[in-house]
Amino acid sequence: MNIPSSAVRMDINDMRRRLGDDEALIAVLFRQFLKDYAARLESIKSAVNGRRLDDLRREAHMMKGNASNLSAFGVVEAAAALEDSADRGGGADVDRLFAKLVVEVEQLVTELRGLLGRL
Repeated sequence: MNIPSSAVRMDINDMRRRLGDDEALIAVLFRQFLKDYAARLESIKSAVNGRRLDDLRREAHMMKGNASNLSAFGVVEAAAALEDSADRGGGADVDRLFAKLVVEVEQLVTELRGLLGRL
């Protein structure tokens, strides 16, 4: 397998370094993220809408971890901001931060699908 390089939404070279150039594992992580992201976003949305801050904190933290595995720093930063907001008691910025997370995730998903399509 030869996963192409990409620096748009994630740092493939960082992933390769951390995962010992195991491209099969990288592809598995891509596919797992694509399998799980919609349910994770839906859980975050539900927590945002219900202002359930403990749930929001937990779900944003899990999204941050999943994105960290991919070296997808835009999603990591957006999820971290949402998690931090929940830690601080939420507020009006939660909706804006969730919208930013959705954009980051959608862009990452597009890139992941493109990368997998070239394998």
